[in-house]
Amino acid sequence: MQQLEQVTLGHYQILKRLARGGMAEIYLARDTANDQVVAVKLVHTGAGDYYERFRAEVKAQAALNHEHILPVLDYGEFDSWCYLVTPYIEHGTLNERLQQGPLSLAEADRVLAQLSQALQFAHDKGIVHRDIKPSNVLMRDGNHVYLADFGLVKRVGEENGLTLTGYLIGTPEYMAPELAEHEASPCSDVYALGILMYQMLSGRVPFKANTPIAIYLRHIRDIPEPLLPITRLSHQR
Repeated sequence: MQQLEQVTLGHYQILKRLARGGMAEIYLARDTANDQVVAVKLVHTGAGDYYERFRAEVKAQAALNHEHILPVLDYGEFDSWCYLVTPYIEHGTLNERLQQGPLSLAEADRVLAQLSQALQFAHDKGIVHRDIKPSNVLMRDGNHVYLADFGLVKRVGEENGLTLTGYLIGTPEYMAPELAEHEASPCSDVYALGILMYQMLSGRVPFKANTPIAIYLRHIRDIPEPLLPITRLSHQR
């Protein structure tokens, strides 16, 4: 993707790149209409299947108005770009917070409660997130989080759990065992949320391996190490 710093897309002046992943890039931008600093996620309209998935993300996230789901300020297409505009959350992601160490029980409980509310709201609307993980949880401050990145979203009943190449969609460390044979469902989101809680308290995911498929097989075959001895060790460091 070409560098877009200082480019203006409509009334959004691109300032700097914040992140890059797959065919999408996220930029810090200034909305010249109100002088507000925002985050703009961009995908080129020529990106094929990824572009179609991004359009589904935009549509799903824009329809979910909840205090713990990252709000959509604007979306559309300009020249050869499809864009999604959201508030810029300065305090980063839960993944960045976990790099400092595990959360306290009170902190983890607060994050879990807020994410559970967001997921219940999405599930009630027939939407499965499919990619619950720390990098998709934004922290406005120590007391308020947002669920973000609905790029792998599916609607309940849609048969699109696999990519065109036949690989399961998602992040292996957080994928429910039943996804090997069944479509993603609200239950698989709840499983991923459980993995996230384990990670928040222990500082690590329960299953690691050298390859994505090996990680996923461990979800099917292995039993996680009990949390209590792990959390005792983590909080003693």
